[in-house]
Amino acid sequence: MTQIVTKNYKPEITYCPKCNHQLKYCYSISSKTVFFSNGKKVFVRNLGYKCPNCNDDKVYFSQTATKFALKGIKYSMKILLMIYHYKTHNYSREKILYELEERNITISERNIDILYHKVLDLLAQNYDEIREKSYQEMLTNYNSIDLSIDLISYSKKRLVVIRDYYSAKIIGFYIFKSLNEEELIKTLSKYVKKELPIKVIASVRKGEGFIPILRSLAPQNTKFIAYLKI
Repeated sequence: MTQIVTKNYKPEITYCPKCNHQLKYCYSISSKTVFFSNGKKVFVRNLGYKCPNCNDDKVYFSQTATKFALKGIKYSMKILLMIYHYKTHNYSREKILYELEERNITISERNIDILYHKVLDLLAQNYDEIREKSYQEMLTNYNSIDLSIDLISYSKKRLVVIRDYYSAKIIGFYIFKSLNEEELIKTLSKYVKKELPIKVIASVRKGEGFIPILRSLAPQNTKFIAYLKI
């Protein structure tokens, strides 16, 4: 039986983006076991922090813990990408089940279909409208546009997930057949521009030139925060 490890994750920012006062722990905003593509099972606790000075209802959370898996789903984003890859290569449910079981990932055939259709639903969203609405809300509430941008790879496919830093809402979800720099820049440049007031981007530590691309698009004073290791 695979041992379940517990990991607690605090917000990557320690000071309030509104008043710069130090944040204080209030409660866990989520706790769940997440299955990862290497067969590990981790009990992930996302710790919520609030600003005692602002004394408002805003709770800040860990971008790392949030990016591991979608809300209500216990399988990592990489497992979703793997299932999408297998489905688009015409693997049967039985074959997909076998591939995942070889990695010690416990899943049912029904959940394979559910996760595949979840990916399709995310790919079908109108992210131009979603992005504009989210940017306006961030500007109104924080006077800046801050993002969490994840890159997940499997086989030749690359998944890019972009979230509103403060609500964790997905405002971009794209799957590329390869890490084609021109195609990637075209997509990311809709989100990251030098003329936008982007102060913080949480993202991967490294990833085939991904961070240099983001840096080339972002304002010079943008702070890049690396996701924590699992």
